[in-house]
Amino acid sequence: MINQLKLMATFGTFGLALLSAKASNGISLNSSYIAENASNSHMFDIETLGNALTLTSFDMDILELISNTTKTYTVEMWYRSGGYSGHEYNQDDWVFNGSVTFNFTDESFVYVNRNLDFVDLELSANTKYGIYLYAYGEAAAGIGYKDNVSSGTFEDSNLRLHASGIGLGTRFGDFSVHTDKGFVGVINYDLAPVPLCTRFKDDSNSSWPRVTWLRDAPQAYGSLAQSGDHRGAGVVWTFGVPLYVLYNGKSGMLQVLPELLNPGIALDALDKVATDARRLAKR
Repeated sequence: MINQLKLMATFGTFGLALLSAKASNGISLNSSYIAENASNSHMFDIETLGNALTLTSFDMDILELISNTTKTYTVEMWYRSGGYSGHEYNQDDWVFNGSVTFNFTDESFVYVNRNLDFVDLELSANTKYGIYLYAYGEAAAGIGYKDNVSSGTFEDSNLRLHASGIGLGTRFGDFSVHTDKGFVGVINYDLAPVPLCTRFKDDSNSSWPRVTWLRDAPQAYGSLAQSGDHRGAGVVWTFGVPLYVLYNGKSGMLQVLPELLNPGIALDALDKVATDARRLAKR
């Protein structure tokens, strides 16, 4: 979905505002493992592949251990850039990303699939992240995992899950550490919103637009292709590549501008349009 496309131009000023395109959403990466054991927490790594992503939630098997009456437990999420190795027991090296709380009744030693809908987390492209999920509360509950997973990955075109992780019996504690534990569940994410326009400063300290191709949001092409304004200054999108066209509205001659604009190019183009307009007015 395109949030906004706005283009402004006069002979005195030249400006462009392109905001952002919301990329496809609702993508999931599943480890395909079945839970064989559980601990209070699970620590593992994920890695983005080429695109910035928004991590939205996890679907996890939680081992709910005790209940004859309604009980509650909470699952926290922590993360850090660079992966978890070497930082397993130092809470100061991690960033807290919220928690979710569940109630359950009349269940005993049962794996229950829960959607852990934490605060959306923006992930930079081509970056490894350590993820730490920790469960605690009045009811005993454990994060399910597969035993004896020492290596391996699951991945799609955007995200790689490093399958092997560790389980910790306490929050960032070295008591009851369980190694070679495979992630069991689903990671849900979106492609991050794609910036259609970034800005740079030239030597005269003037701000001019630099527009990037929509390589990360191909579904936006169709909407953008219909957004061109062929009179005045227009933008025409062809397979995601922006084409800037300046038109004086009378002569039928179009002046095509380069993708990367700077003050000299823009002002020269506007001067030419103004000159052509004056020449046509004398006829």
